[in-house]
Amino acid sequence: MKVLDDLCVETAAECSRSVPECERLESDLAHANARLDGIIKSAMDGIVSMDAQQRILVFNPAAEQMFGLPANRMIGQPIDRLMPERFRAAHGQQVVNFGETGKTSRRMGMLRTIIGLRANGEEFPIEASISQIEVLREADGKIWKEKLFTAILRDVTGRLRLEQELGTTNQELLKRTRDLEESVAELKVFTYSLSHDMRAPLRSMKAFSNILLEETSDKLNAKEKDYLQRISKSSGRMDQLINDVMIYKEISEMPVSAEIVDLEQLIRDLTLEHPRLIAAGGIKMETPLRTVVAHEGLLARCVSNLLVNAVKFVAAGVAPQVKIWTEPRKANVRVWIEDNGIGIDLRFHERIFEFFERLDVSGPDEGTGIGLALVKKGITRMGGKVGVESAVGKGSRFWFELPGGSA
Repeated sequence: MKVLDDLCVETAAECSRSVPECERLESDLAHANARLDGIIKSAMDGIVSMDAQQRILVFNPAAEQMFGLPANRMIGQPIDRLMPERFRAAHGQQVVNFGETGKTSRRMGMLRTIIGLRANGEEFPIEASISQIEVLREADGKIWKEKLFTAILRDVTGRLRLEQELGTTNQELLKRTRDLEESVAELKVFTYSLSHDMRAPLRSMKAFSNILLEETSDKLNAKEKDYLQRISKSSGRMDQLINDVMIYKEISEMPVSAEIVDLEQLIRDLTLEHPRLIAAGGIKMETPLRTVVAHEGLLARCVSNLLVNAVKFVAAGVAPQVKIWTEPRKANVRVWIEDNGIGIDLRFHERIFEFFERLDVSGPDEGTGIGLALVKKGITRMGGKVGVESAVGKGSRFWFELPGGSA
Protein backbone atom coordinates (compact mmCIF):
# COMPACT_ATOMS: atom_id res chain seq x y z
CA MET A 1 0.00 0.00 0.00
CA LYS A 2 2.89 2.41 0.70
CA VAL A 3 4.02 2.04 -2.91
CA LEU A 4 0.55 2.86 -4.16
CA ASP A 5 0.22 5.96 -1.99
CA ASP A 6 3.70 7.17 -2.95
CA LEU A 7 2.61 6.67 -6.53
CA CYS A 8 -0.46 8.82 -5.86
CA VAL A 9 1.70 11.64 -4.52
CA GLU A 10 4.10 11.27 -7.44
CA THR A 11 1.15 11.37 -9.82
CA ALA A 12 -0.19 14.60 -8.33
CA ALA A 13 3.20 16.26 -8.59
CA GLU A 14 3.98 15.11 -12.11
CA CYS A 15 0.56 15.93 -13.51
CA SER A 16 1.32 19.60 -13.03
CA ARG A 17 4.30 19.21 -15.38
CA SER A 18 3.24 16.88 -18.18
CA VAL A 19 -0.13 15.60 -19.35
CA PRO A 20 1.32 12.46 -21.04
CA GLU A 21 3.34 11.68 -17.94
CA CYS A 22 0.23 12.14 -15.82
CA GLU A 23 -1.71 9.69 -17.98
CA ARG A 24 1.11 7.12 -17.75
CA LEU A 25 1.24 7.35 -13.97
CA GLU A 26 -2.54 7.12 -13.67
CA SER A 27 -2.50 4.00 -15.87
CA ASP A 28 0.26 2.44 -13.73
CA LEU A 29 -1.75 3.24 -10.63
CA ALA A 30 -4.90 1.67 -12.07
CA HIS A 31 -3.03 -1.53 -13.02
CA ALA A 32 -1.42 -1.76 -9.59
CA ASN A 33 -4.76 -1.27 -7.85
CA ALA A 34 -6.34 -3.96 -10.04
CA ARG A 35 -3.58 -6.45 -9.21
CA LEU A 36 -3.86 -5.71 -5.49
CA ASP A 37 -7.65 -5.99 -5.60
CA GLY A 38 -7.38 -9.37 -7.36
CA ILE A 39 -4.97 -10.69 -4.75
CA ILE A 40 -7.19 -9.57 -1.87
CA LYS A 41 -10.38 -10.96 -3.40
CA SER A 42 -8.86 -14.35 -4.26
CA ALA A 43 -7.13 -14.88 -0.91
CA MET A 44 -8.25 -17.99 1.02
CA ASP A 45 -7.80 -16.20 4.35
CA GLY A 46 -9.88 -13.31 5.56
CA ILE A 47 -8.22 -9.91 5.02
CA VAL A 48 -9.46 -6.96 7.02
CA SER A 49 -7.78 -3.54 6.91
CA MET A 50 -8.57 -0.65 9.26
CA ASP A 51 -7.44 2.87 9.94
CA ALA A 52 -5.90 4.29 13.11
CA GLN A 53 -9.39 4.64 14.61
CA GLN A 54 -9.90 0.91 13.97
CA ARG A 55 -12.61 1.49 11.35
CA ILE A 56 -12.80 -1.16 8.62
CA LEU A 57 -11.48 -0.11 5.19
CA VAL A 58 -11.10 -3.51 3.45
CA PHE A 59 -13.26 -6.60 4.00
CA ASN A 60 -12.48 -9.31 1.42
CA PRO A 61 -14.80 -12.15 0.24
CA ALA A 62 -13.11 -14.71 2.52
CA ALA A 63 -13.87 -12.45 5.50
CA GLU A 64 -17.48 -12.10 4.30
CA GLN A 65 -17.85 -15.88 4.24
CA MET A 66 -16.08 -16.31 7.58
CA PHE A 67 -18.25 -13.85 9.51
CA GLY A 68 -21.43 -14.06 7.44
CA LEU A 69 -21.40 -10.30 6.88
CA PRO A 70 -21.31 -8.43 3.53
CA ALA A 71 -18.48 -5.99 2.88
CA ASN A 72 -20.85 -3.08 2.09
CA ARG A 73 -22.21 -3.28 5.64
CA MET A 74 -18.81 -3.58 7.29
CA ILE A 75 -16.85 -0.81 5.55
CA GLY A 76 -16.56 2.06 8.02
CA GLN A 77 -17.68 -0.08 10.98
CA PRO A 78 -15.44 -0.56 14.04
CA ILE A 79 -13.36 -3.72 13.95
CA ASP A 80 -14.59 -4.81 17.36
CA ARG A 81 -17.95 -5.76 15.84
CA LEU A 82 -16.20 -8.94 14.72
CA MET A 83 -15.61 -10.25 18.25
CA PRO A 84 -17.66 -10.89 21.39
CA GLU A 85 -18.22 -7.82 23.57
CA ARG A 86 -16.21 -9.20 26.48
CA PHE A 87 -13.02 -9.11 24.35
CA ARG A 88 -13.50 -5.76 22.59
CA ALA A 89 -11.79 -3.38 25.01
CA ALA A 90 -8.74 -5.60 25.45
CA HIS A 91 -8.44 -6.19 21.72
CA GLY A 92 -8.68 -2.51 20.89
CA GLN A 93 -5.90 -1.75 23.36
CA GLN A 94 -3.74 -4.52 21.85
CA VAL A 95 -4.01 -2.86 18.43
CA VAL A 96 -3.07 0.53 19.93
CA ASN A 97 -0.11 -0.99 21.75
CA PHE A 98 1.03 -2.74 18.58
CA GLY A 99 0.86 0.54 16.67
CA GLU A 100 3.19 2.11 19.20
CA THR A 101 5.81 -0.64 18.90
CA GLY A 102 6.85 0.34 15.41
CA LYS A 103 7.01 -3.35 14.39
CA THR A 104 5.71 -4.14 10.94
CA SER A 105 3.95 -7.41 11.81
CA ARG A 106 3.01 -9.71 14.67
CA ARG A 107 0.90 -12.69 15.38
CA MET A 108 -2.15 -11.63 17.35
CA GLY A 109 -3.09 -13.48 20.53
CA MET A 110 0.57 -14.23 21.26
CA LEU A 111 0.79 -18.00 20.37
CA ARG A 112 -2.93 -18.59 21.00
CA THR A 113 -6.14 -18.13 19.09
CA ILE A 114 -8.54 -15.21 19.40
CA ILE A 115 -12.33 -15.45 19.34
CA GLY A 116 -14.45 -14.16 16.46
CA LEU A 117 -18.19 -13.52 16.30
CA ARG A 118 -20.30 -14.51 13.30
CA ALA A 119 -23.43 -12.65 12.20
CA ASN A 120 -25.59 -15.42 13.71
CA GLY A 121 -24.00 -14.95 17.13
CA GLU A 122 -21.77 -18.01 16.90
CA GLU A 123 -18.33 -17.64 18.46
CA PHE A 124 -15.41 -19.36 16.74
CA PRO A 125 -11.61 -19.54 17.04
CA ILE A 126 -9.40 -17.48 14.73
CA GLU A 127 -5.70 -17.62 14.08
CA ALA A 128 -4.68 -14.07 13.24
CA SER A 129 -1.67 -11.96 12.34
CA ILE A 130 -1.55 -8.17 12.11
CA SER A 131 0.70 -5.77 10.22
CA GLN A 132 0.96 -2.00 10.05
CA ILE A 133 2.20 0.52 7.50
CA GLU A 134 2.32 4.27 7.21
CA VAL A 135 0.93 5.70 3.97
CA LEU A 136 1.13 9.19 2.53
CA ARG A 137 -2.07 11.16 2.04
CA GLU A 138 -2.51 14.38 0.02
CA ALA A 139 -5.34 16.90 0.02
CA ASP A 140 -5.53 20.66 -0.54
CA GLY A 141 -1.85 20.73 -1.31
CA LYS A 142 -0.97 19.11 2.02
CA ILE A 143 0.74 15.74 2.46
CA TRP A 144 0.65 13.72 5.71
CA LYS A 145 1.26 10.23 7.02
CA GLU A 146 -1.56 7.90 8.10
CA LYS A 147 -1.27 4.56 9.84
CA LEU A 148 -3.15 1.54 8.48
CA PHE A 149 -3.51 -1.93 10.04
CA THR A 150 -4.20 -5.16 8.16
CA ALA A 151 -5.24 -8.40 9.83
CA ILE A 152 -4.98 -11.82 8.13
CA LEU A 153 -7.62 -14.12 9.66
CA ARG A 154 -8.01 -17.89 9.47
CA ASP A 155 -10.95 -19.86 10.87
CA VAL A 156 -9.37 -22.76 12.77
CA THR A 157 -12.60 -24.35 13.99
CA GLY A 158 -12.02 -27.51 11.97
CA ARG A 159 -8.37 -27.80 12.90
CA LEU A 160 -9.02 -27.40 16.63
CA ARG A 161 -11.86 -29.92 16.42
CA LEU A 162 -9.52 -32.40 14.76
CA GLU A 163 -6.84 -31.71 17.37
CA GLN A 164 -9.37 -32.33 20.12
CA GLU A 165 -10.56 -35.53 18.45
CA LEU A 166 -6.95 -36.60 17.98
CA GLY A 167 -6.27 -35.93 21.66
CA THR A 168 -9.30 -38.03 22.60
CA THR A 169 -8.19 -40.76 20.20
CA ASN A 170 -4.69 -40.70 21.67
CA GLN A 171 -6.11 -41.09 25.17
CA GLU A 172 -8.24 -44.01 24.02
CA LEU A 173 -5.20 -45.50 22.29
CA LEU A 174 -3.12 -45.16 25.46
CA LYS A 175 -5.88 -46.88 27.43
CA ARG A 176 -6.14 -49.68 24.89
CA THR A 177 -2.37 -50.03 24.90
CA ARG A 178 -2.38 -50.40 28.69
CA ASP A 179 -5.22 -52.91 28.44
CA LEU A 180 -3.32 -54.81 25.74
CA GLU A 181 -0.16 -54.85 27.85
CA GLU A 182 -2.17 -56.28 30.74
CA SER A 183 -3.70 -58.88 28.42
CA VAL A 184 -0.26 -59.83 27.08
CA ALA A 185 1.03 -60.22 30.63
CA GLU A 186 -1.95 -62.42 31.49
CA LEU A 187 -1.40 -64.41 28.28
CA LYS A 188 2.22 -65.05 29.24
CA VAL A 189 1.09 -66.41 32.59
CA PHE A 190 -1.50 -68.55 30.82
CA THR A 191 0.93 -69.92 28.24
CA TYR A 192 3.42 -70.75 30.97
CA SER A 193 0.69 -72.68 32.76
CA LEU A 194 -0.33 -74.26 29.47
CA SER A 195 3.16 -75.46 28.68
CA HIS A 196 4.02 -76.73 32.16
CA ASP A 197 0.98 -77.38 34.35
CA MET A 198 -1.36 -78.79 31.69
CA ARG A 199 1.03 -80.92 29.66
CA ALA A 200 2.15 -83.06 32.60
CA PRO A 201 -1.34 -84.52 33.26
CA LEU A 202 -1.86 -85.11 29.53
CA ARG A 203 1.37 -87.04 29.23
CA SER A 204 0.44 -89.06 32.30
CA MET A 205 -2.92 -89.93 30.72
CA LYS A 206 -1.22 -91.07 27.54
CA ALA A 207 1.46 -93.01 29.37
CA PHE A 208 -0.91 -94.81 31.75
CA SER A 209 -3.39 -95.65 28.99
CA ASN A 210 -0.55 -97.16 26.95
CA ILE A 211 0.65 -99.14 29.98
CA LEU A 212 -2.85 -100.52 30.50
CA LEU A 213 -3.04 -101.52 26.86
CA GLU A 214 0.29 -103.33 27.03
CA GLU A 215 -0.10 -105.03 30.40
CA THR A 216 -3.78 -105.93 30.36
CA SER A 217 -4.39 -106.40 26.68
CA ASP A 218 -5.35 -110.08 27.12
CA LYS A 219 -7.92 -109.16 29.79
CA LEU A 220 -9.69 -106.35 27.89
CA ASN A 221 -12.46 -106.74 25.39
CA ALA A 222 -12.46 -104.86 22.09
CA LYS A 223 -14.60 -102.01 23.41
CA GLU A 224 -12.33 -101.42 26.44
CA LYS A 225 -9.24 -101.45 24.22
CA ASP A 226 -10.88 -98.92 21.93
CA TYR A 227 -11.58 -96.61 24.88
CA LEU A 228 -7.96 -96.74 26.02
CA GLN A 229 -6.70 -96.15 22.49
CA ARG A 230 -8.97 -93.11 22.21
CA ILE A 231 -7.67 -91.75 25.52
CA SER A 232 -4.08 -92.23 24.38
CA LYS A 233 -4.72 -90.67 21.00
CA SER A 234 -6.67 -87.70 22.35
CA SER A 235 -4.17 -86.91 25.08
CA GLY A 236 -1.32 -87.16 22.56
CA ARG A 237 -3.14 -84.87 20.14
CA MET A 238 -3.85 -82.36 22.93
CA ASP A 239 -0.19 -82.41 23.92
CA GLN A 240 0.79 -81.73 20.29
CA LEU A 241 -1.78 -78.95 20.11
CA ILE A 242 -0.30 -77.26 23.18
CA ASN A 243 3.17 -77.66 21.68
CA ASP A 244 2.04 -76.00 18.43
CA VAL A 245 0.44 -73.12 20.36
CA MET A 246 3.72 -72.58 22.20
CA ILE A 247 5.61 -72.59 18.91
CA TYR A 248 3.17 -70.04 17.47
CA LYS A 249 3.74 -67.81 20.51
CA GLU A 250 7.50 -68.21 20.10
CA ILE A 251 7.32 -67.23 16.42
CA SER A 252 5.19 -64.20 17.27
CA GLU A 253 7.65 -62.88 19.84
CA MET A 254 11.09 -63.97 18.63
CA PRO A 255 13.50 -61.38 17.16
CA VAL A 256 13.76 -61.91 13.41
CA SER A 257 17.11 -61.11 11.83
CA ALA A 258 17.67 -61.54 8.10
CA GLU A 259 20.46 -63.20 6.14
CA ILE A 260 20.89 -64.78 2.72
CA VAL A 261 19.66 -68.38 2.93
CA ASP A 262 20.65 -71.17 0.53
CA LEU A 263 17.32 -72.89 -0.10
CA GLU A 264 18.85 -75.95 -1.74
CA GLN A 265 21.02 -76.73 1.27
CA LEU A 266 18.21 -75.98 3.71
CA ILE A 267 15.85 -78.44 1.96
CA ARG A 268 18.54 -81.12 1.74
CA ASP A 269 19.17 -80.79 5.48
CA LEU A 270 15.45 -80.98 6.26
CA THR A 271 15.05 -84.07 4.08
CA LEU A 272 17.87 -85.83 5.94
CA GLU A 273 16.70 -84.79 9.40
CA HIS A 274 13.00 -85.60 9.14
CA PRO A 275 12.02 -89.30 9.14
CA ARG A 276 8.82 -88.80 7.20
CA LEU A 277 10.63 -86.92 4.43
CA ILE A 278 13.32 -89.63 4.25
CA ALA A 279 10.65 -92.31 3.94
CA ALA A 280 8.84 -90.38 1.20
CA GLY A 281 11.88 -90.26 -1.03
CA GLY A 282 9.95 -88.35 -3.66
CA ILE A 283 11.13 -84.80 -3.10
CA LYS A 284 12.57 -83.31 -6.28
CA MET A 285 14.15 -79.87 -6.69
CA GLU A 286 14.41 -78.01 -9.96
CA THR A 287 17.87 -76.63 -9.35
CA PRO A 288 19.34 -74.15 -9.01
CA LEU A 289 16.99 -72.70 -6.42
CA ARG A 290 17.28 -68.96 -5.90
CA THR A 291 18.49 -67.72 -2.53
CA VAL A 292 16.24 -65.66 -0.26
CA VAL A 293 16.73 -63.17 2.55
CA ALA A 294 15.21 -64.65 5.70
CA HIS A 295 15.75 -65.87 9.24
CA GLU A 296 17.19 -69.32 8.55
CA GLY A 297 15.80 -71.10 11.61
CA LEU A 298 12.31 -69.67 11.13
CA LEU A 299 12.36 -70.40 7.40
CA ALA A 300 13.41 -74.00 8.11
CA ARG A 301 10.41 -74.44 10.40
CA CYS A 302 8.03 -73.03 7.77
CA VAL A 303 9.43 -75.13 4.93
CA SER A 304 9.44 -78.22 7.15
CA ASN A 305 5.73 -77.82 7.86
CA LEU A 306 4.94 -77.42 4.17
CA LEU A 307 7.03 -80.45 3.16
CA VAL A 308 5.57 -82.68 5.89
CA ASN A 309 2.05 -81.71 4.81
CA ALA A 310 2.97 -82.42 1.20
CA VAL A 311 3.95 -86.03 1.92
CA LYS A 312 1.35 -86.60 4.63
CA PHE A 313 -1.98 -85.77 2.99
CA VAL A 314 -2.06 -88.18 0.08
CA ALA A 315 -4.69 -90.70 -0.96
CA ALA A 316 -4.38 -94.26 0.32
CA GLY A 317 -1.96 -96.33 -1.71
CA VAL A 318 -0.45 -93.30 -3.48
CA ALA A 319 3.29 -92.64 -3.19
CA PRO A 320 3.87 -88.97 -2.36
CA GLN A 321 5.63 -86.90 -4.99
CA VAL A 322 6.86 -83.38 -4.19
CA LYS A 323 8.43 -80.88 -6.57
CA ILE A 324 10.12 -77.64 -5.49
CA TRP A 325 11.19 -74.74 -7.69
CA THR A 326 11.68 -70.97 -7.51
CA GLU A 327 10.94 -68.05 -9.77
CA PRO A 328 11.72 -64.31 -9.58
CA ARG A 329 8.96 -61.85 -8.69
CA LYS A 330 10.51 -58.39 -9.08
CA ALA A 331 12.64 -57.96 -5.94
CA ASN A 332 11.20 -61.13 -4.39
CA VAL A 333 11.57 -64.84 -4.95
CA ARG A 334 8.52 -67.09 -5.05
CA VAL A 335 9.11 -70.63 -3.81
CA TRP A 336 6.71 -73.33 -5.03
CA ILE A 337 6.08 -76.65 -3.28
CA GLU A 338 3.85 -78.90 -5.39
CA ASP A 339 2.43 -82.25 -4.26
CA ASN A 340 0.17 -85.01 -5.57
CA GLY A 341 -1.98 -85.09 -2.46
CA ILE A 342 -5.71 -85.05 -1.86
CA GLY A 343 -6.04 -81.36 -2.75
CA ILE A 344 -7.99 -78.53 -1.12
CA ASP A 345 -11.38 -77.14 -2.04
CA LEU A 346 -11.23 -73.55 -3.35
CA ARG A 347 -13.50 -72.42 -0.50
CA PHE A 348 -10.77 -73.21 2.04
CA HIS A 349 -7.73 -71.67 0.31
CA GLU A 350 -7.69 -68.69 2.69
CA ARG A 351 -9.12 -70.34 5.79
CA ILE A 352 -6.50 -73.08 6.07
CA PHE A 353 -3.89 -70.48 7.05
CA GLU A 354 -5.95 -69.34 10.04
CA PHE A 355 -5.62 -70.59 13.60
CA PHE A 356 -7.34 -73.93 14.37
CA GLU A 357 -8.52 -74.33 10.76
CA ARG A 358 -7.92 -77.75 9.24
CA LEU A 359 -9.32 -79.97 6.56
CA ASP A 360 -11.86 -82.61 7.49
CA VAL A 361 -9.36 -85.44 7.30
CA SER A 362 -9.67 -88.41 9.63
CA GLY A 363 -6.94 -90.84 10.51
CA PRO A 364 -3.60 -90.65 12.29
CA ASP A 365 -2.54 -87.53 10.36
CA GLU A 366 -5.56 -85.30 10.88
CA GLY A 367 -3.37 -82.49 12.27
CA THR A 368 -3.95 -79.81 14.89
CA GLY A 369 -5.08 -76.96 12.63
CA ILE A 370 -2.09 -74.80 13.56
CA GLY A 371 0.66 -75.93 11.17
CA LEU A 372 -0.25 -73.63 8.27
CA ALA A 373 -1.00 -70.78 10.67
CA LEU A 374 2.60 -71.18 11.88
CA VAL A 375 3.81 -71.00 8.27
CA LYS A 376 1.82 -67.82 7.58
CA LYS A 377 2.97 -66.16 10.80
CA GLY A 378 6.60 -67.07 10.14
CA ILE A 379 6.63 -65.94 6.50
CA THR A 380 4.85 -62.63 7.25
CA ARG A 381 7.24 -61.94 10.12
CA MET A 382 10.09 -62.22 7.60
CA GLY A 383 8.38 -59.69 5.31
CA GLY A 384 6.83 -62.20 2.92
CA LYS A 385 3.48 -63.68 1.97
CA VAL A 386 2.05 -67.14 1.43
CA GLY A 387 -0.71 -68.79 -0.58
CA VAL A 388 -1.95 -71.94 -2.26
CA GLU A 389 -3.34 -73.14 -5.60
CA SER A 390 -5.28 -76.39 -5.33
CA ALA A 391 -8.33 -78.43 -6.27
CA VAL A 392 -9.83 -81.51 -4.67
CA GLY A 393 -8.17 -84.68 -5.96
CA LYS A 394 -5.58 -82.77 -8.01
CA GLY A 395 -2.87 -82.02 -5.50
CA SER A 396 -1.74 -78.64 -4.18
CA ARG A 397 0.84 -76.01 -5.03
CA PHE A 398 1.78 -74.02 -1.94
CA TRP A 399 3.95 -70.94 -2.44
CA PHE A 400 5.62 -68.27 -0.38
CA GLU A 401 7.46 -65.11 -1.36
CA LEU A 402 10.44 -63.54 0.37
CA PRO A 403 12.99 -60.89 -0.59
CA GLY A 404 15.52 -62.31 -3.00
CA GLY A 405 19.19 -62.84 -2.21
CA SER A 406 21.47 -63.21 -5.21
CA ALA A 407 20.41 -64.50 -8.62
